[in-house]
Amino acid sequence: MLQKTLVMIKPDATKRDIHNEILNVIGSCGLKVVASVYGVLPMTILQQLYAEHADADFYQSLLVYMSSGPCLVAVMEGRHAVAKCIEICGTNTHPDNCENDTIRGIWGISLNLNSVHRSASEAEALREIALFFPSLN
Repeated sequence: MLQKTLVMIKPDATKRDIHNEILNVIGSCGLKVVASVYGVLPMTILQQLYAEHADADFYQSLLVYMSSGPCLVAVMEGRHAVAKCIEICGTNTHPDNCENDTIRGIWGISLNLNSVHRSASEAEALREIALFFPSLN
């Protein structure tokens, strides 16, 4: 099944200049970039992206971190894109709890500095893609 999903390479990874390596790993799974944007993300977009965490203790620090430097936001397309990105990025947000051969397992530093955000479901992918690339939906 051909799908689109969203991947965001976070500030900790772009500061270490490993965003191209991460995209290459995702691309090696048969997924291709169909849209991308690079830069510091607007707070209004971040608030919408992480709205489900608005009542969490970590919400404000998450917003500060995610706006602390540039991100590379990419729409990936391919067969079973959502499941493939979950598998290659890591199923857990904490690198210590991820498989060693995943993006978070290889490049993640901590729970907050885990290098990559990826959509967790097809519905989430559609919502997140619409935030960054409304013309793709």
